[in-house]
Amino acid sequence: SSKLFADQSGNTATVKQEAGEDDNDDASAAAENEEELIPSDPAKTTTQFLAGLWKLIAQGNDLVRDETKTVLFPNMGEKLASKRYLNLVTAHLDACKDVCDYFGICTTLQPYIKDGRIKGFTVKSFRKPGHDPDNFEFAYDPFWDDGDDWDYEGIDDEYEKEEAKSGTASSNKVKYPEIVNKIPDNDEEILKISKEWVAKICSDMGICPFTSGAEKAGLPI
Repeated sequence: SSKLFADQSGNTATVKQEAGEDDNDDASAAAENEEELIPSDPAKTTTQFLAGLWKLIAQGNDLVRDETKTVLFPNMGEKLASKRYLNLVTAHLDACKDVCDYFGICTTLQPYIKDGRIKGFTVKSFRKPGHDPDNFEFAYDPFWDDGDDWDYEGIDDEYEKEEAKSGTASSNKVKYPEIVNKIPDNDEEILKISKEWVAKICSDMGICPFTSGAEKAGLPI
């Protein structure tokens, strides 16, 4: 600028320089105002942060393709600056995608970065408007045809007839033992057995990361 206006008065050059500074100030102010319009979550602990993060992910289920929603976490800046902390959060989210209906399929989550720092997260949708994600349409597969109804009734009798004709029938017919653990008649007993199974399989063996015993499920808030 100064070289371009070298032949003009110093005042003119000064005015042009100030105008450029004003443009930079306006751009900075506009960026700050834009950030002020973004919703903010007051989370201060990891538990509160994960709760806010999953709330954001759930809101993404109502979005359609190319729509986004961003939430800032101003009180989590120090923790999000840690690579180890961020890796643990992303590893948790990646594991949860396997048991989520939409997250990881129709919606994604990515950090909201400003001035080289993670200040929040943005959920983005890839769902087609008016399309039900649960309504899958597959091409015809001859090896997987649900249209065929197979009736296996009496098949054992047919095998026995064929064995008798061919002379290969076994003289020692297999006798299966009686069922020991029959279905209880008492509903309370059925509930007790079901809860014991849930506690052992889903919680103790860690099949579902969201269960805690047979009575609780969800984030450990």
